[in-house]
This record gives sequence, C-alpha cells and structure tokens, in this order.
Amino acid sequence: MPQANIVAGYPALPLKSIEIVNPDPKRPGRVLIQRFNTANNPHIQTANHHIVFSNENGGAYLLGTPYYESNYIQMFLLGQHDPQFFEPVISGPQGRIYRVKR
Repeated sequence: MPQANIVAGYPALPLKSIEIVNPDPKRPGRVLIQRFNTANNPHIQTANHHIVFSNENGGAYLLGTPYYESNYIQMFLLGQHDPQFFEPVISGPQGRIYRVKR
C-alpha cells in the first residue's frame, strides 16, 4: 500500500500527519520532507498522533502532538530550526549540532 494512503494504524489510531524525511541529494546535510496531512479528513478531526519515517537514519517514529512540536523533534529529526535563535554547526545523517545565537 502506498504510504500516501495510510490514514490510521491498527488498532485504530488516527494520524494527524505522516511525514517522510529524505536526505537532500543536492545539499548534503539538509533534508527533504514529504508531508501528508490527514487531519482534514472529517473522520480524523480528533487525531493527536504523527508518524515520521526517516530514510535518513532508517527509523519510524510515532509521536503525540506535544512531542512532535518540541524543538528536539523539529530540529534533530526534521532538520527545522528557528533561524532567529539557532544556527546549524553540523548537519548530517549521524546527527545535528546547533549553536544558540546571542
């Protein structure tokens, strides 16, 4: 089954979003993210879980919304940081290091 068709796990667990993280071949250390938002489905309005498949490190992560929205997941798993407060020092499949701006 294509990953785009997955909207819930078994036993029934509604998913708010499904994301696939891939390394960016044009920019080493960066990632490309495919997002599938299932929360617009009227049957899944109460969804509170996200699943992230990482082709960068080979993992699959099932996360509740508070954990998904944390800086740790956003920065180290999804490679997204707030440029006002953080700047990347090292970024790659082995890990990421950020410097806090003053």
